[in-house]
This record gives sequence, structure tokens and C-alpha cells, in this order.
Amino acid sequence: MQRSRTCRQLIGLLGLSSGLLIGLAPAVAHADDARGLLYNYSMTTSAFFEGGATDYGAFRSNYGIAPRGAGIRYSERNGMITGTIGAFILMFTRVAGSVGTVKNERTWEEGDYRYTETTYYSEAEKDERRARASQAGGEQAAAVIGSPTQGFDLMIYSRNLGGDVTGYHATLMAFSLFETANSRLDLGLMFGSVSTATSRDGLHLLTHASTAGIPVRYNLALGPVLTYAEFDWNWYGHGKPKADVLVRDTLAQDVRNMPWHVGASAAVFHRLYLEAAVTTPRLFSGDVGFSSSLGARF
Repeated sequence: MQRSRTCRQLIGLLGLSSGLLIGLAPAVAHADDARGLLYNYSMTTSAFFEGGATDYGAFRSNYGIAPRGAGIRYSERNGMITGTIGAFILMFTRVAGSVGTVKNERTWEEGDYRYTETTYYSEAEKDERRARASQAGGEQAAAVIGSPTQGFDLMIYSRNLGGDVTGYHATLMAFSLFETANSRLDLGLMFGSVSTATSRDGLHLLTHASTAGIPVRYNLALGPVLTYAEFDWNWYGHGKPKADVLVRDTLAQDVRNMPWHVGASAAVFHRLYLEAAVTTPRLFSGDVGFSSSLGARF
């Protein structure tokens, strides 16, 4: 029974993703080659909407909470934000590693005594080490800024735009593997904090979801459509959620999901950006949500 249920869930998820691709078909007839979205410089600003079983949905206590998310999204590929962040981290690491004062240390024993001799860098040597590290770090940082393996995505949630969610979610893609002319695997970092507030059956339903972890996304350009499948490994997803809190007419839940996404995007007439995806908070959970974005590409 469990295996049959799992198969039905996978078929349903694939069916929903196929439906999204079919729905995009009239628009993508005028879309650019999707390889441009994957490899070229691009910057997009869009409005997004999410519903169903999203990353921050909660489904315990026999009381599923599926808030609607809406907000503004900024995304870039091979842009300055990603390169600057990566370059700063690299420069800081290189310079921090050069500020040590101990040059050499040795220990030996004579009779009943143990001796330690420590040699320190002179001020001139420390200045020289910092200069070399700064130069090397600068060269590597310049390479990072120009690297075509970067992606940045920031989602700002707002209840003023028709949703039930407030907070943010950011993804920084910094590494690529298994790269071909039409595909590649992206790895990076993600972090975020999202709170929701909805009402149903006389109850005020509150959730909070924290995110910190590693996203793994496989991208595949199919003509005018860039498709992807992504797993978000969330550090908080390994911990046991806090117990649900019910006080009078308010139910609060702690959310710790490890979501999966399957989606597609396209750039129409060079400037109109479209994206649609299906998601599940946890694989084989049977809970499915969706997200969509519409905006301008620069």
C-alpha cells in the first residue's frame, strides 16, 4: 500500500509539472534560447505568488496550514551581487589566514624538563605576508566576480500584496558541476526566515520557518524553456519541530521542511520573464504546492 501511494504521489508531481510546461507553451513560442538564462548575464525583477503545500506550510495535528505567499523577487545570473559576496568571502579568508604571529614552534625534553621554543614573525615579515595574501586574494576575487557559475535569488514576502506570509528567502549559487552546453548542476547556500498568519474554523493559525542550508539544482535547457529540479537541504529540517502551541483560539506550529521543486522558466521577447514550479515540503509526503513569477528581465 505504501509503495502504491508513493508511486501515485510521484506521478501526480510529474503530471503537475508537465501541466505547467504545457500552460507556458503559447508564451514560449516567442521566447529566447533558454541557454541564455543559464549562461549569460541576466537580472530579473518580478512579482511572485505561491499556494498549496509550500516550503513554509505545516501539516501536523491533523490541521494542514497552507498559507498563500506573495511578494517581490530579485534574481540574477552572473551578476555583481553574487560575485561581490563571493569575492568578499574569499578576500576575508585569505587575509585572515595571514595574520598569525607564530612562525615556528618546537618542543623537546631534557631530563625531567620539557622545553618549548617559539619563533614569531617580525613586523616586516607580517607586513609581507599580508601583502602577498591580499594580492593573491585580489586576483582570485577578480576571477570569482567574472565567473559564469553564479546565481542569486532573493524573495521578499509581504502581506500587503495579497499573501499571508512575511519574511525573506535568499539563495546564493556559487559552484557548478557536470556542465554541458545545455545543462549543469548548481550548488550554493540558502538562508531565510518566514512567518505566516491565517484563519480557519475560528482559529488563528501561525507558523514560523527558518532556513539555512545547501540547495542543489539541476538545470536543463530545452529549446526556449529552462527546466530545473531542486532539492533544498535545510539544516533545521533534521531537528524535531517544537510542539504545537494552542492557546485559546490560536494554534502555532514550528515548520522544518526539506522541500523539492520542479519548474520551468522562459524569457519572452527578451524582456518578459515567466516562471512556474511545483513543490513538495518533503518527498513522499503527498503534499503539493505551486509557485509562479512574472516580471521584467534586464
